[in-house]
Amino acid sequence: MPVKANESEIEARARLLFQAQEDQARALARDMANEPLLDGVDPSEQEIVEAWNYSPVAEPESSFWALVDYAVTQGGIARDMAEEIALRNVYPHRPTLIGLGVFPLEIQVRRAERIARMVERAAATPPKSEPAQPTEAY
Repeated sequence: MPVKANESEIEARARLLFQAQEDQARALARDMANEPLLDGVDPSEQEIVEAWNYSPVAEPESSFWALVDYAVTQGGIARDMAEEIALRNVYPHRPTLIGLGVFPLEIQVRRAERIARMVERAAATPPKSEPAQPTEAY
């Protein structure tokens, strides 16, 4: 086992164990990176956009930041943890879609960017209108 200068055997073992776990996690994440975005099914782009935009609250944007501020000021929770709590409550499908807590950060970012492109395309596409009903001339 290679020991670095000024490193005890216990520190070297801990470093190697940590590195092995990191390597294993990266390999697993690489294998899972192409997994479907929603619970083992391969949803359409429209279903992903709907899941991304879904919120059980009436005003999600303001509710998100109000919950973050409350958790930080009243609960004494770190801001990043408060944002995750708010995300899980205000936009409950987003953590699953990006793989929050499942994939390494790089993969979460790639998945979020992929979904962002889908959301942008959906916003740029005008809704399909009903065909005009023929009118009878009298």
